[in-house]
Amino acid sequence: MAVSDRGKRRVLLVLLITVVLTIAIGGPLWTNYNDAQAAPVAVQGTIRSQDGVILKGINVQVYRWQRHQWDAVKAMDTDAHGRYRFEGLESGRYTVAFEDDSGVGYLESWWGGGLTASSARYREVAPGTTATMNDRVVLGAAITGHATLTDPDLGELDATQFSIVACPLIPAKDGSGFSGVRWTRSISSLDPVSAGNWRIQNLRTGSYVLQAVDNDEYPALRGELGSRWVGVPATTPYSLGQWRQAEVFTVVNGHVYSAPSVNLTYASSNPTPALVLTIADPSGSPIAGAAVHLELTGPTQFNFQSGMHGAPFSGPHGTIPVYRPTPGTYTLTVSAPGFVTRRITFKFTPDERGESSSTVTLQPES
Repeated sequence: MAVSDRGKRRVLLVLLITVVLTIAIGGPLWTNYNDAQAAPVAVQGTIRSQDGVILKGINVQVYRWQRHQWDAVKAMDTDAHGRYRFEGLESGRYTVAFEDDSGVGYLESWWGGGLTASSARYREVAPGTTATMNDRVVLGAAITGHATLTDPDLGELDATQFSIVACPLIPAKDGSGFSGVRWTRSISSLDPVSAGNWRIQNLRTGSYVLQAVDNDEYPALRGELGSRWVGVPATTPYSLGQWRQAEVFTVVNGHVYSAPSVNLTYASSNPTPALVLTIADPSGSPIAGAAVHLELTGPTQFNFQSGMHGAPFSGPHGTIPVYRPTPGTYTLTVSAPGFVTRRITFKFTPDERGESSSTVTLQPES
């Protein structure tokens, strides 16, 4: 049945009124809704110690839950009143993590005392609101000591290039002692000061063994390579598995412990290297200043640079000596500006004490 002209006009009038009402009413309502959803949020709080003292200089990082993970958004240090505030954030789920920038030794943690992101508390922050996330951080344990070295020409000296490494122990399931060392969780000391004093901080409650490593990598007696487990007699040959004989330090958060003095003895003032590496280009010309990194690797060993005498760069004739390396498998990485980095894997055996030489050829970058 045909629609009359009057009927058509009536339908058009209804449509026109609908459009006008949508613009006049629905438009602003839609805009207001969007504005509310986009309203920025803030996250703030105050950081104190376990004793309630406000803490300045604690680094605070705020994280937002997105893409099924915690993504870092912003970071800042607490002010003189222990406060922090992040503004201009999007609404959503937030948490914060803390790290000690003050140098005192407070443990890294997530909001609510969580040690990891998965155990951290969080807040759902609605548009236009502020979430307050106050927290108290825990002071870690510390171990201090003194490091010396004996030079055949100069006698005993205060060490200046030692690192002391705290290696966490794994308790045995039957409670009879310890079943292993958590190499991946080892914590190194700050470099010793000129007087030879060292300090390891940020230690969580637990048991540790300590290893002294001479960062200058001078050769030591008995093939120690300037390394020693603290508490093991100086006459005992060094090995990575010797941690079972080392003195165990069981520490509790907030306490400072003192370790016995550590001493390493240089073999001689003019030692013979076990290996002399020559870094050269394809024509055989030496490459001076090449960066050489020798890394001891293995399934049960932690990685560290080993065996270099002084700075790990090739000299004016392209050579660099390696002294009495700890037996094991090594990765040798050599790089120089304008050349392709080269990596080589090789082994040192316990009886490798004689002098040998090897040339590492670097190819120019194309």
